[in-house]
Amino acid sequence: VGDDGYALVLQSSPSADTSYGRLVQCEPATDSGLLVGDIEMQHAITEVIVRDTLRPSGLPHAFAYLDQCTSMDLSKLDTSSVTDMSNMFERCSSLTSLDLGSFDTSSVTDMGCMFGGCQSLTSLDLGSFDTSSVTDMRSMFSRCSLLETIYATGKYTTALEESCGDNAFSGCLSLRGGNGTKYSDSHTDASYARIDAPGQPGYFSDKASSPAPQPPTSSTNPGGGTAQPPTAPSNSGGSAAAAPSAPAKAAPVSLAKAQVTV
Repeated sequence: VGDDGYALVLQSSPSADTSYGRLVQCEPATDSGLLVGDIEMQHAITEVIVRDTLRPSGLPHAFAYLDQCTSMDLSKLDTSSVTDMSNMFERCSSLTSLDLGSFDTSSVTDMGCMFGGCQSLTSLDLGSFDTSSVTDMRSMFSRCSLLETIYATGKYTTALEESCGDNAFSGCLSLRGGNGTKYSDSHTDASYARIDAPGQPGYFSDKASSPAPQPPTSSTNPGGGTAQPPTAPSNSGGSAAAAPSAPAKAAPVSLAKAQVTV
């Protein structure tokens, strides 16, 4: 974290570890979710870290308005009991990516404006999302103007009452479905929250078609063979010289202002 930014560290128990600066204890969440209430801090936080397993029952506005935040590690957030994710990431306008692979959304009923105003996101992987219980998707992706691709599976379903999916994709000017369907102002409601296929246009791409992580490639020497790691030099006695010691770890940045109550 830089001199001008702060990390919001969420944890369920006190800790003496100050590697992230001053840590803030997060009490078991209620239906109000994990809400950052200090407006000044909302605009100063650049990183969110869930340090150990948290099991909230609601997450409305949990990380809303963190407009300088560029990184979120939510892998230890247990969402299996969460029913409300409305406005959860609203106006996180500096986020370019978001890993939601650990999310269990089977109990969620409200996703209204969940990603509204995330203007820097270019893709979203919702492959873990089960929306069978969701009754509100209004403005869910609205104003995500750079969002090009949304990956989903057949678990992402929509059976909403009239108006409960209004403006779900409003302002998603760059969005394109996996079969080539482009964003249109004529189709901004949640009826297009489905995998794009012939005869069934939608704005989602099949998760099965998402790019697979590429394994690291081995370097080669000029002769075409695989490069071998250099051998350690020997000392005068014939034994290998001791490996150089690792550089000292930099001292953590002190986050004197990062006293956020959640």
